[in-house]
Amino acid sequence: MFENIMKKSLEKYGQFVFGKWNSPKDAIHIGRGSLYGNPFPMTDESQRLEVCEKYLYYLLDRIQKDINFRIAVIQLHERNLECFCSNGTCSLETKARYCHGHLLAAVSDALNQNIADKELLAFLKA
Repeated sequence: MFENIMKKSLEKYGQFVFGKWNSPKDAIHIGRGSLYGNPFPMTDESQRLEVCEKYLYYLLDRIQKDINFRIAVIQLHERNLECFCSNGTCSLETKARYCHGHLLAAVSDALNQNIADKELLAFLKA
């Protein structure tokens, strides 16, 4: 189930999530150490989906408890994001990799559409 969420998020928001090496100058850094960084480390590539799934639940919880973080996520809407994971494309076939940035972009989109907190997971699954 979660892999489907990531696949849909990559397909819809991949053009907004870049690697540090190819990001546009206006990209917002979302990697570790930033406000948006994924606090769940990965020791090898096989853990990518697992740490993204942990981040999703962390993100959904934090936007409900931290209004400043929620506002910051809302402001990411349709902005270029920079991490270390992906490459600004929308497909694994073009060497994009799943990234928590795809989830940030999706949740920002949902919040900008006034999707209720209790409906965010359903929005991501749709």
